[in-house]
Amino acid sequence: MDIVDRSTEVGKTEEVEVRFEGKNLTNVGGIGLIRKFATKLGVERVLEHHVKLPRRAGKYTPGRLLLSLVYAFVLDLTRLSDTRLLKEDKVAHTLLGFGGFPDPSTFSRFLSRFTVRKAQGIGRANVGLMMRARRGLAGLSRITLDLDSHGKTVYGNQQRASVGDNPKKPG
Repeated sequence: MDIVDRSTEVGKTEEVEVRFEGKNLTNVGGIGLIRKFATKLGVERVLEHHVKLPRRAGKYTPGRLLLSLVYAFVLDLTRLSDTRLLKEDKVAHTLLGFGGFPDPSTFSRFLSRFTVRKAQGIGRANVGLMMRARRGLAGLSRITLDLDSHGKTVYGNQQRASVGDNPKKPG
């Protein structure tokens, strides 16, 4: 999947072209655009600043681990075990700008070191990022957000599954 960005400056995008060519395809291609947004806001750096955790030996900083979790949640991977999908998707690694993706056990060890104070640091980082993004929107009279949902067909009595609107398979 090739993503060609023709943006000129923050807030002014001429065109984003997404092409599907070749055999290296992924179903998480839209995360490349989320990565670009997160990079412009400096999300990883802000998280590093607000969430002070001692760095352990390993290839992921606390900011990178938190950002990886944000990407997973954006992709509706709400369980740590679901993040294995991103760990195994080499195209996603390229789109995310990562040399790899953390293992679910890495996330588990990382999150076990959290305290309420650390979580409050994430809240402060979020408020700061939100305010910075809002300042970038000053002067605009209208904004359109087009967010598409996705669904997976499941059969039987699956946990966490809900009934959708598929007219070909009602219920």
